[in-house]
Amino acid sequence: MLTPFDPPPARPITHRSFWPILAFGLALLVTYAIYRAGLNGTWQFDDLPNLKHLDKLQDGLPLWVFVFSSAASELGRPLSMLSFALNTWDWPNHPEAFRHINVLIHLINALLLAWLVLKITQLRESANSTHAVWLAVLAASLWALSPLHVSGIMMAVQRMTLLAGSAVLLGLLGYIHGRALLAAGRRARGLTWMSLSLAAGSTIGVLCKENAALLPLFAGVLEITLLRTLPAPLPQTLWRGWRLAFFAGPLVLLTGYVALTWESISLAGYAFRDFTLSERLASESVILWDYARQMLLPNVGQFGPFHDDTPILDFNHPLVWGALTGWVVVGAIAVALAKRTPWLLFALIWFLTGHLLESTVLPLELYFEHRNYIASVGPILALAAGIIVSIRAISAQVALATLALLMFGAALWQVAPLWGTPILAAEMWSHNHPGSERATQMLAFEYNRAGFRQAARDVLDEAANQAPKAGSLRIQALYIECEMSAPPASTRDRFDTLVAGAAHYSDSSALVETLRMLDTRISNNECGDLSDRDIKRFLDALMQNRVYGGSPRLRHHLHHAYARLAQRAEDHASRIEHLRQAFLDYPSVSGAHLLATTYFEIGAIEQAIEVLDEAAHHAPGTPPARKAWIAGLNNLKAALLDIQQQQAEFDSTPKQATTTETERP
Repeated sequence: MLTPFDPPPARPITHRSFWPILAFGLALLVTYAIYRAGLNGTWQFDDLPNLKHLDKLQDGLPLWVFVFSSAASELGRPLSMLSFALNTWDWPNHPEAFRHINVLIHLINALLLAWLVLKITQLRESANSTHAVWLAVLAASLWALSPLHVSGIMMAVQRMTLLAGSAVLLGLLGYIHGRALLAAGRRARGLTWMSLSLAAGSTIGVLCKENAALLPLFAGVLEITLLRTLPAPLPQTLWRGWRLAFFAGPLVLLTGYVALTWESISLAGYAFRDFTLSERLASESVILWDYARQMLLPNVGQFGPFHDDTPILDFNHPLVWGALTGWVVVGAIAVALAKRTPWLLFALIWFLTGHLLESTVLPLELYFEHRNYIASVGPILALAAGIIVSIRAISAQVALATLALLMFGAALWQVAPLWGTPILAAEMWSHNHPGSERATQMLAFEYNRAGFRQAARDVLDEAANQAPKAGSLRIQALYIECEMSAPPASTRDRFDTLVAGAAHYSDSSALVETLRMLDTRISNNECGDLSDRDIKRFLDALMQNRVYGGSPRLRHHLHHAYARLAQRAEDHASRIEHLRQAFLDYPSVSGAHLLATTYFEIGAIEQAIEVLDEAAHHAPGTPPARKAWIAGLNNLKAALLDIQQQQAEFDSTPKQATTTETERP
């Protein structure tokens, strides 16, 4: 009896090379056209913090400083940041240019995926079979059209995810090439290709985004599922040793790193989250099912960038136990069918491997669609295999493939162009996620940008009353109140309410960004009688907050705010002290530059040079990042030493006396 995914006894779709190329080209063209309709939108919540130094790059900031300016991780994701330099002159007025490059990267990744699937299938079947080509075309086309990728592509900063995906796909292509060489008996060359592809792909990918470290594990998934039936290409001992080194080794290193740094991870993360480790694991068991459903049966109403209202569950919740039971059942079925068909087991293990870093113990936010960029390859490839490999009749293959493509394309058409109409998108996202602080802020921002200030303020007030811990909503409402030239008493009352609730505000990067905007408006005397003294009062209250005062990641923003107040008051000592504390809380090249140039501005060149020397001790541990960090510091240090030398030469030059008219005989 024919079972799903069994090789078809009848001849599958007949092809000539022209037809699959035409079909795939059409799928990519449709994908590009749909995304093109949504490029004209606004920046998203993570774009501004990561890309804000692009304006300084326009003003002459050294490229190395910008490349390592991201606070997204300890490594700084320098290759991704380097790619943003391509858009230097598009900042901040042309977000569509950033998105356009993201779309092109996604299309290139679809080509890489098609190539990878083709090579894997050919390796399994040792022939350039008909269904290998069509399987590659269908899988890559469905993956390209998947609406689950929209938020990762349309958020400019998520180019980091796309580039990490490119590194993973290229690394796997190199691995499969080496595996084919091994199968052909070319052992030395094959092992070299496999080893270098995994090592180089992981290294390059991690410098784009850390989840590319999973590349060796993805190769291991291929070996234990789709390539399991291939004969061992090396003597058993050598082959087992190589696999332990390259598959188990990275997993041990990742586990060891998390274990050794767990105390700092926990202190920097869970201590300031609204959920515990146990609650995160419980919640993710349910969220993973939602990801899988959205991959295969997309619900367009639930897509969007904002999921910060995802429910926090614990292990007492029946939904959690239902989800866990479901994973066990699917796993048991996949194992039971593994000898007859590897596709279900491949899809399951690949998907869970793809979420090993971002959906397990690390104290990240609970839900982001872009976490599925590479993880979705497994389920979507299995879906394509179910159509191309298991269906006997050609007409049924064509019908089901067409239906799947139309379903994915129609869903993408409803999701991606929405991003090009910001007000409509914001209204829909806020409606679908009424508990999302970010969705509310986006809606208010778009209303305010369109001139509907009262509506924007009312939206924020209503949400703030329902979420007293969301301090950023109150700051944004006050900012809009100032724009409306409200009576001083009104702005004063709002500010006092804001300060009164400061002790209870929860972790939100949006709060520090909106505070910066409010600070600028108050410094320009555009907010009633509020002054720098009031901003300091609010900062003092936030410092007493367990989250903001206790988290170095957030506290360094508060010290920068104190430094701005001190700069306006011309209190150089206070400004320098707060900039120093900000750097120590969150070391960065840009932070060291700011502190050094502040010393330089007051004529303290020696202290500026000392700052740069001290900052070198905070450089990252990885050699490429450390080298670039030191280079960025040395560039400024060289300039300061040159100025110091010129000043010394000027001071040591004898001054020629001048004779005035009255001194002449």
